[in-house]
Amino acid sequence: EVPWPIDDYVEYPQFDSVVISPDGGHLATTWRPDVGVGELAIIDLPSLNRRSGKLLGFGVSTPGDLRWVDENRLAIQPDWLWRGFRHQQEPYGTLIVVDTESRTLRELNPIAVPPARPLGNYRDELRLVEQIVKQTGEGRGPLAFGPVRAVNARAVEPDRLLFQTLWTDEADKRGFGVFELDLKECRQVRVASLPLRGGEVITGPGHRPALVAGVNEAHERVVYFLPEEARAGGRDWELVVRSDSGERGLLPLAWTGEQEKYYALDGRDLPTRAVVVWNARDNTHQVLYQHPDADMDTAALDPAGRPWLFSGISHYPVHWYPDPAHPLAVLHQALVQRLPGEIVDILNATDDLATAVVRVSSGARPTVFLVVDVKSGRSLTGMHGYPKLQGRRISPVEAIEFTARDGLAIRGYLTTPLNLEGEPRRNLPLLVIAHDGPAEEFPDYQFVADARYDFERQLFASRGYAVLQVNVRGTGGRGMAFQRAGDGEWGRAVQDDYADAVRWAINEGLAADGRVCFYGTGYGAYSALMTAAREPDLFQCVIGVAGVYDLPRQVQGDRVEVSVLTAWVAVPGPPCFNMAQDIGREVARPRNSSRREIRRAVEALNGAPRQVPPQLQRAIGHDLEQLRARSPVSHAASIKAKVLLVHQFADKPAVGQQLAAMQRALRTARNPAQTYTIGRFSYSINTQLRTDAYQTMLDFLGEQIGN
Repeated sequence: EVPWPIDDYVEYPQFDSVVISPDGGHLATTWRPDVGVGELAIIDLPSLNRRSGKLLGFGVSTPGDLRWVDENRLAIQPDWLWRGFRHQQEPYGTLIVVDTESRTLRELNPIAVPPARPLGNYRDELRLVEQIVKQTGEGRGPLAFGPVRAVNARAVEPDRLLFQTLWTDEADKRGFGVFELDLKECRQVRVASLPLRGGEVITGPGHRPALVAGVNEAHERVVYFLPEEARAGGRDWELVVRSDSGERGLLPLAWTGEQEKYYALDGRDLPTRAVVVWNARDNTHQVLYQHPDADMDTAALDPAGRPWLFSGISHYPVHWYPDPAHPLAVLHQALVQRLPGEIVDILNATDDLATAVVRVSSGARPTVFLVVDVKSGRSLTGMHGYPKLQGRRISPVEAIEFTARDGLAIRGYLTTPLNLEGEPRRNLPLLVIAHDGPAEEFPDYQFVADARYDFERQLFASRGYAVLQVNVRGTGGRGMAFQRAGDGEWGRAVQDDYADAVRWAINEGLAADGRVCFYGTGYGAYSALMTAAREPDLFQCVIGVAGVYDLPRQVQGDRVEVSVLTAWVAVPGPPCFNMAQDIGREVARPRNSSRREIRRAVEALNGAPRQVPPQLQRAIGHDLEQLRARSPVSHAASIKAKVLLVHQFADKPAVGQQLAAMQRALRTARNPAQTYTIGRFSYSINTQLRTDAYQTMLDFLGEQIGN
């Protein structure tokens, strides 16, 4: 059987972020008619006529989060097209209002940030940018400054939209807060200050900003409350909840519609994260639902902003409905029963709850978006995210569980190619895949394998490999005890979990002994190299992409690039500007700051010690000698497997330094690594570059463990 081309699997999804308008007359969706190009498509209902798309410009951005303001206007929060070949997009930090009738696009307070730099992970660079702007004497006035985010999807009242800024400096906070935007006149009015950088604003009675939740500078999860009488009296936000550094905290989601009570997810002193109603007045809560085995992690909101569904993952999704009779809850329950084994997400609906957009996906089903009649459950139309895979045979993905050597139950997913009779094959070459580790901004979340469609495991399975993904100890979703079981175990029990998973697959006859490779990205690459060092006879090859191989170097921090900061400087712009007229303009540069002054500021920043987030400290420790002893560069001589190290041209210098350190260590151990650079002279990763990268990996796998 001839496999389908690689680019059929690795192409970017053609449709994404499908949103129906309040009255049901239109669909808005991200549409990619060409490689790496993101357009906004408007589809009229029920005719299904697609209006001509309009490029968002900037060259490196694509429509990200889409929200209808009213029947004819959209608020778009664009994403950078991320330079990495797997993680595709990151928030851009601006807000664009699109009038679908007049076909005009207006950007709110335009800013510039280093391309493809996720805002939340580069606080130091943004602070330096702010210092430069301040030194140049650029006045901010009352306008919002820096990256912004919409607070309410729909207008608070006709032509008025709430948005918040995300970052500021300590000296001047006039441009930092919650703002009301007059969409017609394009005027901004600040309606509240903000107590926290990067926090999320939750509105309460009367659509007023009532709560701010996030992680503070000390890496504590905090919640601030602004009672109406406090704001009227000129008082500011009150700190009402604070959880210790890196601990699971309280995450408010939405107003219940009653007094100052809010739906929230609560992980404080509970074995699994629960759904609660939290009273901001007296800081009390009532537990509504708690799953014995799974953290409740997400909520779905109806057009009025009320949660109708809470979900978690226990192998497969688990659901709880606050009101099972809610029309969207009734539809969801019916679809889940009708589509067993599929993951069903109702993404959005019309204001009257008559029509909804549903996303259906599973390990063996590429994503499909459906427009569904809520009452009958009948599909009105559908859009395939990966049209080239439509109707093709996809390998089944099975949830697995085994017992680790210390008795802990470990879960994961196994993707197994089918034979010509449609039965899973056995005794296959095995590829273990591990992706990135703890997120610095969100201590109790990290990349976890799940039952949704994943193009990567299907690509490798299409070439005859069994693919094993393991949610090792320390990953989220299974409660406090399982998460804490990974504390201090990077390079130890975490690696044992991967090795035990491979032995389980071999003992079950699913994988062939002596034909095993480990592939990882970021901290996943650390796991791949470190597990191969601890179990030198278990793996025949290792692939590391943009990896962390030297832990002391990692905790000592990244260096800021002078060239990037001199080329991209965030400056205050007008309240909004017409993108059709001004799209080609250059970003303003600081007028009074020389390159030498900027270099001095950068060097001072690079010389400052890095504060390692507590969750990262718990996972890997902080003693430099211990970190050195648990780094792959220190154990290169123990690695018998052949190694392929993949680098991305656009990666920041610290990633290149990690690569160079691992290369030197392997050369010294007389096991030199094969290396490959993705996008050698390109800052964008298109389908062809991704295809070339995966072809290189497949060639390497074929040489080392066959196919």
